[in-house]
Amino acid sequence: MNPDFFSIRTGISYVLECDGMAIMDNLDHSTAKKLCMDFISIYPFNVHQLKYFHTGFFMNMMLSFCKPLLPRGLTNKIQIGCVYPGGRLDSFYLLPDLETATERTITRMQESMRRRYAMEARFTGKL
Repeated sequence: MNPDFFSIRTGISYVLECDGMAIMDNLDHSTAKKLCMDFISIYPFNVHQLKYFHTGFFMNMMLSFCKPLLPRGLTNKIQIGCVYPGGRLDSFYLLPDLETATERTITRMQESMRRRYAMEARFTGKL
């Protein structure tokens, strides 16, 4: 998410599909913690937008309760209740099939990590 200075300045965009997501069933805390440690905590964190698709009543209520507690700049970037006309987002992103989509994601993450480590080495003098 933050492999170089351009992406840090641009900010991060999250697109989340919430259809069929129970309150805490689909959340793996160890994976979320690892992602935060590996990708988010290393560089400054700038959010460009957060888009939640097909949110349910609970998610809408939870955000309405949390919105007054969040910084104003962040609440303006959160969009909930977005609808993709083709159904779930995975019908769009998992093309042509799950295996190919997973391979593409892993390849992009590996390239991003290579860029990140190259930038770290370049700007810390550890070439």
